[in-house]
Amino acid sequence: MVSVIAGGLQLPDGAAGATALTSGDRVLGGGLLLVALSIITASGTLAARISGARTGALCAGIMAMWIALRQGSPEGVILHARSGEPLIWLAIESTIVGVCMPLLLWILYRASDRNEDSGGSGGNGRSVSTIGAVGAGAAAGLLGVQLFGVESLKGQTIFAAFVSAILAGAASRLVVSAHEDVAIRRATIAAMGGVALLALAGPLAAMAAHGREVVEAAFAGRMIRVANPAPLDWLAGGLLGVPIGVWWASAMMPPDRTER
Repeated sequence: MVSVIAGGLQLPDGAAGATALTSGDRVLGGGLLLVALSIITASGTLAARISGARTGALCAGIMAMWIALRQGSPEGVILHARSGEPLIWLAIESTIVGVCMPLLLWILYRASDRNEDSGGSGGNGRSVSTIGAVGAGAAAGLLGVQLFGVESLKGQTIFAAFVSAILAGAASRLVVSAHEDVAIRRATIAAMGGVALLALAGPLAAMAAHGREVVEAAFAGRMIRVANPAPLDWLAGGLLGVPIGVWWASAMMPPDRTER
């Protein structure tokens, strides 16, 4: 089933290398995208139920990466279309995937039966820190894709999203610096929200930066770097990288010495 979803999409001219909503049949592509997200969620939920949320994110990330590797890149679909129209559909696709990204991690934490929110005090403060963690994650992730998202080769775009997610996870964890388990959960979901913002920013930034010259930019290989990863590249990178970044930052933080 996953192989059919990953390789069954074609561009309007019949060539391979489409994403869900840049394919010739967008209704079919949208349906397959929802099926793919359901399979990714189901595999991650099962693993989270057995071994915890981090293992669930790993399994879901591997599934997402397998699908992403079989699909096309934004640069490729623009070259085939000879116009910037695919960027509109990529923005819609990124919105769908982006909404699912933090929601998927929340589902994994719920399925793991761990890190439950005890409903402690400081709700307003926690909301502010969570919003700050999303922004910090997006900023750190942007740095990662600027450094590593040089080309639109599929392996490189997924790796760029992976590195960006690690940096996003670390930055979000440093903002949400409390030592409770629920703080780690909030930092992880907030970092995924930052990665989701980058997924949406990609096609929008390409439209703003290149305008009518986006086809020429794609031919020259000088697309703005945040636009190089496709939506599922960001999903795979986020699921694999964010937990690593959060764990990395947590390991560097001093132990909580507050006397109780």
